[in-house]
This record gives sequence, structure tokens and C-alpha cells, in this order.
Amino acid sequence: MRLLLPLAGLRFGSAMAARIEDLGTNRNHRVLTIVTKGAKKPRVPLPPILAGAIDAMLEERGHPESGPLFALPWGKSLYEL
Repeated sequence: MRLLLPLAGLRFGSAMAARIEDLGTNRNHRVLTIVTKGAKKPRVPLPPILAGAIDAMLEERGHPESGPLFALPWGKSLYEL
């Protein structure tokens, strides 16, 4: 998560609210759809190093297909704490 904020230029709340199903691709680039102020939903391009770190994190969690992107070991979102 430390990489996500500065490398993608995201606000903390947007990063914490991100979900696995918000990950995608656009023109062969990895993107993350986020919710910003005013309920806008821009797609933010992820630098390759960041996309790789997210993939590794999800692999450690068993490749879940949905749920919070950043979760505690028992599955609860960090944003809900």
C-alpha cells in the first residue's frame, strides 16, 4: 500500500476503499478504478512495479476474485477498522 499512494497519486481513502474487482486493463496497461470526491470513478494507470506488487500480494492471499484490495489476514478491509 505504501507504493500505491505516491506512485499512482491516490488519496488515502480512495486507496483503502479499492476492491479487487476494481482492477483491470486498458490498452494492455493495468488500471485501478477508484471512487473520488463527487462519486467520480476515474481509472488510474498502475506503473508496472506497482502492478507486480499488487499481483504478489493477491497471490499470497490465494488469488481472491473479489473483496477489499487491502485486507487483514481474516479478510476484513483495512478501511473498516
